[in-house]
Amino acid sequence: MTAKDQKRLRVALLIADTPPDPVKESYGDYPKMFTSLLDAALHVLSPNTHQLETVAFDVRHAQDYPENLDEFDGALITGSAADSHSDEPWILRLVQWCADLPLTFRVIGICFGHQVIARALGATVVRNPKGWEVGWTEINLSADGKRLLGRDTLRLHQMHRDHLLDMPKREDGTIQCLGSTPISPIHGLFLPGRLLTVQGHPEFHTGIIEKLVEIRTAKGIFSPEFAKDILNRNEQEDDRLLFAEVMVRFLTQE
Repeated sequence: MTAKDQKRLRVALLIADTPPDPVKESYGDYPKMFTSLLDAALHVLSPNTHQLETVAFDVRHAQDYPENLDEFDGALITGSAADSHSDEPWILRLVQWCADLPLTFRVIGICFGHQVIARALGATVVRNPKGWEVGWTEINLSADGKRLLGRDTLRLHQMHRDHLLDMPKREDGTIQCLGSTPISPIHGLFLPGRLLTVQGHPEFHTGIIEKLVEIRTAKGIFSPEFAKDILNRNEQEDDRLLFAEVMVRFLTQE
């Protein structure tokens, strides 16, 4: 099949932050990270049938949004260092945008994006009293998560201290919780044909985590002991590509 015959997978990337300069200089910004990740998964699943196109929208500073959702197969909301439970105007606008999405439009949320989507659907997002969850983490999948991912656990890098206190409120109760850890009970959400979220960062790998930990330790956000524990787990194998394949199947309706 030639490029002319391939189907187009067009994804709106709603960019909620910019990585710190040391991360951006080495690994690129969030549009580059997510485009590379989705493209890698697409080449595993459908190398000859789909061609990826991503369009970035700065929802934090420019408050830029897609004008016509019909031009996209879905949207992805990135992570952010901002608090998703904040009432900053740009966050409230993003929450409302999520709440107003047509039921037929597919949206993916990553970390902050996961929390914003859940907030838009009535869930409570809070600062986790157990503190930060950072680095390589094994998520225990629920029965729904096991069906979606085809395994018992999901290994992703984390970088958060906010989390969902409860599930989104839907009268039909159809939103599924994908999994949990001892620190955070709701690590992802799934509603077939509608939403897919994850508390972790499939776009992060060991190099990115190392730089983020270094930056936050230097700022006094992480203690040296906490940082050492994170880095000791950092080289373990993760499932970032597996989850990216799930995202692609979700977006291509396969």
